Amino acid sequence: MQDTQPHILDHPIWYSLVGRHAEFATGNDQALRYQPDFFPGGAIAPDLTDPFAALSTQFAVGDSIGFFRSDDVQVEHDDWEVWFDVALVQMVCADLQGDVSTPGVELTAEHVPQMIELVELTEPGPFMSRTIELGAYRGIFEAGRLAAMAGERMKPDGYCEVSAICTHPDYRRRGYARSLTVQIARGIIERGEIPFLHVFHENESAIKLYESLGFHKRRKLSVTAVKRIR
Repeated sequence: MQDTQPHILDHPIWYSLVGRHAEFATGNDQALRYQPDFFPGGAIAPDLTDPFAALSTQFAVGDSIGFFRSDDVQVEHDDWEVWFDVALVQMVCADLQGDVSTPGVELTAEHVPQMIELVELTEPGPFMSRTIELGAYRGIFEAGRLAAMAGERMKPDGYCEVSAICTHPDYRRRGYARSLTVQIARGIIERGEIPFLHVFHENESAIKLYESLGFHKRRKLSVTAVKRIR
């Protein structure tokens, strides 16, 4: 699965926060985090192997954070409690395929309550009150209800993450996720950037969908959520 794509994608949160998303960042040269109302994610500098020493400079007791890690970074620490640790597949699109059978519409701040409701139901990953400001989002509505959505999140230089791809259970198997993924990825490509995304390792149906659209598996990462307990 590992390939020769640039190293920048091994640390997508870090390179987003030191680059185009710097305005949404808080932290220092060892650890950075998104402001909590944008995205509950953070990262340590790529040359550090102990995430907790760096994260402890940014978090008080009771605070929590999610970060990507490779297998060589251990998560056990007396001052932190791991409450979420799952494997992800990182996929990159080299040659976008597929048509848009159902065009989506631009989502704006007025749609955020519906977007949060859909994310809470389908659990594609975190979506906060200001996540929509990180990039473009599009959605498909049925009878006034948000049936599906997808958008942009992390933006390391030269790349853009396709994120929050989800469909309400009542409207699945209509090709909505496919159409929205193609629309978002196409917009990224038109800007001269490369789309990438993350999907849960065990979600084989989603992986097959993305492969059919021209995404290929690049590498495995883990997403780990921790809470500082002392």
